[in-house]
Amino acid sequence: MKDENRSKRQLIDELVNLREQVAGLKGSENDFMAFNSLADPAYLTDSDFQVISFNDRFRMWGEEIGLGTDVIGRDLLKAFPFLSKEALDQYRQVLNGEKALVTGETFTVGGRDYFTETRKIPVMKGGYVAGVITVIKDVTTRKEAEEALRKAEQKYRAIYENAVEGIFQTTIDGRYISANPALARMFGYSSPEEMMGLVNDIGRQQYADPEDRATLQRLYEENDHVEGFETQFYTKDRSKVWISINGRAGRSTDGQVLYYEGTAEDITDRKKAEEQLYQERETFFSILHNAPYGIFLHDPAGNLLFLNAEATHITGYAMEDIPKGRTWFAKAYPDPKYGKLVIDTWKYRVSPKSIDRTFTVRCKDGTSKDIEFRSFKLMDGKAVTMFQDVTQRRLAEAELRKSREELRTLTAHIQSVREKERTRIAREIHDELGQALTCIKMDLSEIKEECGPASDRNTLLSKTRSLLELVDSTIDVVRRIAADLRPSILDDLGLVAAVQWLVQDYRKRTGIRCGLKAPDSILIPKDMATAVFRILQESLTNVTRHAKADKVEITLRKKKGTLTLKVKDNGKGIIESEISNPRSFGILGMRERVLLFQGKIDITGTSGKGTTVMVEIPFTRKTGKIMRGVENTYDQSVDCR
Repeated sequence: MKDENRSKRQLIDELVNLREQVAGLKGSENDFMAFNSLADPAYLTDSDFQVISFNDRFRMWGEEIGLGTDVIGRDLLKAFPFLSKEALDQYRQVLNGEKALVTGETFTVGGRDYFTETRKIPVMKGGYVAGVITVIKDVTTRKEAEEALRKAEQKYRAIYENAVEGIFQTTIDGRYISANPALARMFGYSSPEEMMGLVNDIGRQQYADPEDRATLQRLYEENDHVEGFETQFYTKDRSKVWISINGRAGRSTDGQVLYYEGTAEDITDRKKAEEQLYQERETFFSILHNAPYGIFLHDPAGNLLFLNAEATHITGYAMEDIPKGRTWFAKAYPDPKYGKLVIDTWKYRVSPKSIDRTFTVRCKDGTSKDIEFRSFKLMDGKAVTMFQDVTQRRLAEAELRKSREELRTLTAHIQSVREKERTRIAREIHDELGQALTCIKMDLSEIKEECGPASDRNTLLSKTRSLLELVDSTIDVVRRIAADLRPSILDDLGLVAAVQWLVQDYRKRTGIRCGLKAPDSILIPKDMATAVFRILQESLTNVTRHAKADKVEITLRKKKGTLTLKVKDNGKGIIESEISNPRSFGILGMRERVLLFQGKIDITGTSGKGTTVMVEIPFTRKTGKIMRGVENTYDQSVDCR
């Protein structure tokens, strides 16, 4: 208990002593009030480095940053453990030197760095330094701002130095205030310093047209900001480059222009590309304007974007006449039904691939023309339509078709007349000449029977026999000529019988094996039967003359409404040049005979394997019929064995 009372007494004595020390250091009430009213945080330490007081601003500052304020009576390093050994040395310097000391200190509280400027002021008492007042100026915010500014300057300096575009500041009278390396390189200088040293009048030395700088200055005056101002500059070697300028005028508070600043971009390559594109465009449109056919260019909405001179020449319409597709359709196709047909055609058939169609167009002057259109889509959705007037061509084609029909009609007539004449001649030869020869033969036979003496009779018999042989030979020749001109069997017994006779005669005359497959009878008009017979006759003649074959197969039949004749040999085979040779009159004749009946003929050959002639003629009830019950019965009188 006694020890406890002694400790309390000792504590009271220490507090009293401390108060006396503080009172002594304060000097006066005015000094204390001045200390407490300092705008910056401050604390007081004695010569033993113990904190004995602090002002209200220190208390608030400590609370703000999380620095404890329970420091009265504590040793300086314990009160502020973040202080360094150098800080204690500074206090010693003040205590020993009687001079105020300003230093910068950095410390960390709560993970944040704080920067301060401290003034250590000696407190004098009785001629010696009794303590130190430490006034703290928290410059953390300023330091952080300075650091941010330094980093920003480094960042923007790097951007400025490494920018691809040129960056500049110039005076009103045309001197550079600053320029980045890109601008210097743009104008052929090794560095901004070289360019700024050599160029003292930008308008006169660098602008290809000094008036352009005057224009730019006027724009600055009027608008402050200028974007995309394009002009030509001279480089260091006096070559020209195209530059695009984006800039602004820097002004004073009273609105006076102080300087110009902005960016410059080298657009020389772009300008060259634009010029090349312009020239190509001019060439392209020159070609379009002078093209020998009409041209429309229209967008997906149907608006007409371009129309060349030939289009106006053909139709009479100009751009103002047909600004939209619907206007064109209404004027060019006044018939609603026909117009719908045209519209549907374009709607469903225009594609990236070209399509060709021909329509009849009503022109501006009221005339109608047949116009052939060729239209296709572009990648951007627009469509190009090219067209030409084919009215005269179509008239010529119609005339040509008419002429061909007339020629075919004439050919058919000539062939009919020829066949009739052959029939007449064959009949006269057969009837008149044949009968005369028969009468001669009969008279000679009578003479033979009535001969006189034996010696004279033998001589006369020999001569008569010779004359009879000559008459027989003449009769055979007359029959053959008559048959060649027009076989009477064709008129008397029909096509199948005539074909059978022709095959037998051909085999007998040439020795070539010849087979035939045909129905017993086919009933068709005489002109069609004649055409098929003559085609077979010409085919067999070609086999004899050219094929070098020893076997021929002939098929005559009806197949799916078509009369078919097939002649196949095993000869050397016809070649394409022989088929298409315009001097192959036999083949041309066969083609013409088939075309008269809207049929077709196909001639093919394989080298070393022979030639095949295939004829197909449409077969209807009006043109003929095959006898029912025998159309699959083939003639067995001729075979290929």
